Amino acid sequence: MIPRVPLGAPLPEPMRQPLPEYPIKMRSQGIEGLVKVTVSIDESGVIDKVSVKEATSVEFESAVKEAISLWSFRPAKRGNEPCKSVVEFEFQFKYPMDE
Repeated sequence: MIPRVPLGAPLPEPMRQPLPEYPIKMRSQGIEGLVKVTVSIDESGVIDKVSVKEATSVEFESAVKEAISLWSFRPAKRGNEPCKSVVEFEFQFKYPMDE
């Protein structure tokens, strides 16, 4: 997983961020994949929107969305005030997967 944010943008602090599971069907066929998403996080640290920018298959996209649904954050701060933030993540599914 590769997070990307605009230079100087405030960052939320991950509290829980499990990685997506490699879909069994794709792993058994040796298929690799990529998913790019943009995650919007509100002032409370709650994810309020996930936008898929690119996905090589619906199986990989579903695995990423399922993992993200379990994420939690401490909100980003601008000064001492919590603020909204947007972070882009890139997930690469490579076979064989490192255990």
